[in-house]
Parts: sequence; structure tokens; C-alpha cells
Amino acid sequence: MASLRIEDPLHRWPAAVWRSPDTNTFPATTSERSSWKLSVPKPFFHCQEERYVVDDRLTILCVVHVLRLDVTLPNTRSCFISVVPPPTISGDLLMLLFASMSKSDSVKHAMRPDVTFIVGQTKIRAHKLVLAVRSPVFAAEFRWHMNESIIIRVDDDDMSASTFRAMLRFIYTDELPIKPNNDRMILTSEDKHAARLYEAMVRDLLVAADRYDLQRLRLLGEKVLAEGMDDKSVIPTLMVVHGRYSCRQLEDLCIEYIASHPNVYSDLKATEEYNEIKNSCFSFLLEVTDKVDMIDMAPKASSSNLQSHKRKRNDGGQVVVHGSHKFTIPYFRAVQRSLLAVGKNTICSGIFQVGGYNWQLCVRWLYPSNSSEFVVYLCVVSSFETSHVTTSIGFKIDDPSGMSLPPITMVEEIFTEAEYFRHAKFTLMKSTNSSHDDSLTIHCHLNVTKEAACTSSSTISDGAGVTVVVPPPYIGLHLEQLLLGGQRSDVRFLVEECDIRAHGLVIAARSPVLYQVVEAAAAKVDNHHIVRVDDMKAAVFRSVLHFIYTDKLPSIDNPVLAVEDMLAAACRFGLERLKIACENFFADHISNKNALCTLKLAQRHHCLELEKYCVKFIST
Repeated sequence: MASLRIEDPLHRWPAAVWRSPDTNTFPATTSERSSWKLSVPKPFFHCQEERYVVDDRLTILCVVHVLRLDVTLPNTRSCFISVVPPPTISGDLLMLLFASMSKSDSVKHAMRPDVTFIVGQTKIRAHKLVLAVRSPVFAAEFRWHMNESIIIRVDDDDMSASTFRAMLRFIYTDELPIKPNNDRMILTSEDKHAARLYEAMVRDLLVAADRYDLQRLRLLGEKVLAEGMDDKSVIPTLMVVHGRYSCRQLEDLCIEYIASHPNVYSDLKATEEYNEIKNSCFSFLLEVTDKVDMIDMAPKASSSNLQSHKRKRNDGGQVVVHGSHKFTIPYFRAVQRSLLAVGKNTICSGIFQVGGYNWQLCVRWLYPSNSSEFVVYLCVVSSFETSHVTTSIGFKIDDPSGMSLPPITMVEEIFTEAEYFRHAKFTLMKSTNSSHDDSLTIHCHLNVTKEAACTSSSTISDGAGVTVVVPPPYIGLHLEQLLLGGQRSDVRFLVEECDIRAHGLVIAARSPVLYQVVEAAAAKVDNHHIVRVDDMKAAVFRSVLHFIYTDKLPSIDNPVLAVEDMLAAACRFGLERLKIACENFFADHISNKNALCTLKLAQRHHCLELEKYCVKFIST
């Protein structure tokens, strides 16, 4: 399938969009060229071409979805008898950090800290292994001291103890220690003060991230500062990033923000921050002024991104916050059947934020006998700041047949604590022999009307209009590299005469049961510090270690046989998340031929949910 999208570079007009109503099949083997003629979007015609042409340039975005029938796996029911918990690496390593703060002798030997930082008058303890695997700067600093406890003094002129602790928390969890306040309509002086303190902390973390080469922390900080940029914060942020090569994108955003409108520059000159810089660092201010002048002299089309706003004020002194959320349910009909089989009729999305409120989408089937009809609910799942919330809602459904159902729009919907949800009813189109992946996608467009804070401008800018892209968490990848490389390993497992290296610190944090096996082996005198693991294949044990280090399963050559071994290992070492994933796999692949064997397997490993599912499958 394919789609074309033509944008107005100045964001004055809605995009012209065309989507293919069906698929096109290209021959797999041919010596001739094959093509597919696409239609130009209708809004582009009717003498409206000039809307989309700027500087004699026209940009067309073409998106192609390649649909491929996977013949390697049988059709399954996508049965989820238990919800698989989210990954716990961040939480487990956070507990490791908390253990480093404890002076109790009950802390496991492998979890005891081996490096002490002195920041000012504060002692902060941590683990060299975690710091080295997450930061190349720490790795270089510890290179010759990995096998001994050390003390390092950090100049408190460069970094405060609170900032250093916040940086350590990120290193252990891959998350900012404090979540940003996405609601920028701050009314009280206490809220404003808290927001300024948060921005100051993020700026300090940005400096720390640059010093210790923590790329994701730096990008997270840049994203927070860019999205929250205003007249009060732009100069302090610019002072921090000026001259830092890795932060030049944020520096450019600050300059663009100052140059975005004459009123912004004049308001900026009236702030205390500007006057302080004027008195203390006049040369820096001259350099900023030169850059602003260069942007002002550039063609206006080059700064078109600045005209895109997420929050706009209406004539009534209110702010309308625009947001959208896409909820995709893979294998929609299979998931529906499995839920109805266990007496459930609702599946919910994750929580998303619009206008300072938490929202959630829920899909509920009305009648088990008519699986094509369902209702989509939009619910408020956070407390109300006022007596009600005024919204406009738009629902759009992509049917598993590959077609889109007619959208439903609801205007001026009022949410209260008593009436906290709104719904729309849909009926799936009857389609057979579809090459689509049988997923259902719900698009929810939401406008939340809020009272505006006092401001002199007609719009409230969300930063400089350029999004800072933050990569996904690296922590699983870093631990996987640690496992594969084998550096700094201190535990040796012997499985089927294979020598497998690992790290006691990671095992103690992620699998207490397996660590007990390590401790028991260490207490023996005649085993040369080798941990023997009997009744298990080496490949299975390596897969278990891979899961412990990454929370992900590696690819499996023989799925059914390997997952049976993985289930036994998960029960043996107390890996609940892995156990639930294996249970769902067996429920997904149950058949008349293997139902009895699966039931015996569930009984042998005390998998109650899988056992119930097998009994119900056999009885029906």
C-alpha cells in the first residue's frame, strides 16, 4: 500500500493527502521494470497548487507499506492468558543503587558498592561495573582500578551533590530522576518557582551528561529545555550550551527562539537574566546579537518551523491544546476471540497526556455473538484541576480489511469527575482474503480547552518548533554488550562442559534465585569458584542469561522445544516475566494434538493460568 502527502512549507494550509484504496502486487522475478501509477491528492488541484510551492520547490512525501505473508509461522490465536509485566531492568538496577546507600551488613556481597565519590562534603557510593558500562568516561577512569575499591573526589564547583546523585539515578535507570511538567499553563507562583528549579536541574544534568558522555541524558535534557523554552529560560539555557559542540542544536534553537518575533527580543531585554548577562558577559551578548541579526536577514521561509504551534489562544482568553494518540491492536480478531473466551470484553491503551490531563483509550465489544461491533471509549484517568474539562474529540479507525471507517467527531464534549468518558460505536467492514496484517488502529484527535495564563502574545510557543529526537533506552543494549564481551566477568558457569562467563552484580540484581546458586558454589572449597548447572542445555542457559541482561528473548531455532526448556529454566530461577511469556506462547500454539501434553507441562511447572486454559480448551 502507498500514500502521498504534500505539505504547505509555511503551515498555512492542511496537507494534501492521498492513500491507495488497495494493494499492488509486484512480480517477484522479472527482467522488466514494474511500476505503480499513484494519484495526485485532490486538494492539490482546483487552482490551489501555489499553496504548496515555496521558492519554486514542491516536496512530496511518499510512504510505501510492504505487506509480506510470513510462511514461517503457523496461524495462531494470539492468546494472552496473562499480561506480561513490563521490563524491570531499570527498577532492578535502581534497587541496586538504593542498596549502595545502605550501610547494613545484610546487603549481598556482589551488590556492595566499590567506588566512593566525594562531592563537596557529601560521600556518594556506587558500582564501578554499572558506571563503566554506561559511560566511556567512567570506563577510562576505572580502567586500572576495576578490582579494587577506590575513592574519587569531584570538584563541587563543577557539579553539586544533588546533580551528581540525579546523574547516577539516570545511569542506573535510563530515566530522568524527575518527570517534566508537560502542562505549561502554570498559574501559581509556587508552580512557576518549581518549574524554574526543574529547568535549572535539567541544565545542570546537561552539563554532567556532556562531561561524562551520556548521550541519551543530554538529548533528554535538550528536549525538555527546547519544549519548555520561554523568555525566562532561553538566556540561562544559551549560557549553558554556548560553546559546547555536542549541544549546538539546542544553541541554534535558542537563537531561533530569540529571533522568532520582534516582540520576543524586546520582552527578553526586559528580563533580569538579560541584564545580568549584559553586565557580566557583554561579549557573549554581542555574539548572540550577531547570530540573531543573521537569522533576521535570512529568507523568512527558512524559519517556517517556528509557525507551528501546539497551543493557540482563542478570542475568549483560553488556550486550546491539540493532541493525538494512535492505538494499534495487532492480530485484532485473534486477540478479540481470546479475550471473549476468558470472559473479558475490553482492552485498553497506554496512558497519554494532552492539556495536562492523563487520557486512555479503551475498546469494548458489545455482543460476543456479533464480533464486528465495538465501542471506543476515551477516558480521563487523572484528577481534575477544575470542575470540568471541555474538549473536542475525533475518532478514526483503520479496519483490519485495510480500509478506513467513516470518522466520528464530537464537539464541545464536557468531562467531569462523574462523567469521565465518552464513546463512539463502530462496525467493522466484512472482508475476506485480505492481505492486511489483521491489526486495528485507532486514531484519536483531542482538543482540550483551558484557561490561559496572563501573556502578552497571541500564541504560546512550544519551544522553537523543532523536535529533539531522543533514542530509546540504551541500558539493555549496554548490558547485552557486557555479556557478549565478557569483560570484567567474575562468575564462571559450567553447563554441558561449556564455560560461560557472567557478572555477579547483574545476576544479584536481576535473579536472586540464580545468585543463591552462585553463593552456594562460592562457599564450597573444592570447586575452584566454578558454578555447575546440571540438567540444562548450554544454549538454554545462554538464553536465560541473555534474558537476565536484556529482558528480551533471543531468536529461537526450534520454537516449541526451546520454549519448553525456557519455561523450566524460568521456574527454576524465579524469572516470573519470562515464565508468563512462555505460558502465553504455549497457549498461543495449543491444538488438539498437543493440548494434553501442554496440560501436563503446566501441571509440572505449577503454571495455574496455563493449566486453566488447557482444561477449558480440552473441555470445549
